[in-house]
Amino acid sequence: MTAVELIGPVAAAPTAMAALVVAVGFLRTLLPGRDAATSADTLGLGLELLLAAGLIRLATVDSLAALGAVAAVLIVRSVAVAGLRHALRRIVDGT
Repeated sequence: MTAVELIGPVAAAPTAMAALVVAVGFLRTLLPGRDAATSADTLGLGLELLLAAGLIRLATVDSLAALGAVAAVLIVRSVAVAGLRHALRRIVDGT
């Protein structure tokens, strides 16, 4: 089996972990006494795992377009995580 053939199954692991982390985090927020901080942290971790899966898939592509895709993914991730942190601070501070 070549490295290119291994990418699909290897990238599927972080994708599955992301789905599991987000699902468990969502279910935990439904429990009494849980706050939005738990949900925001879980969503952030899920985004990190999805980023890892995407980067693994892009590792086999050898083009300038792939580099642009990686840059776009990193920018979107940074904006999403910054938004989550800002929202979390506002929720915790109550403002």
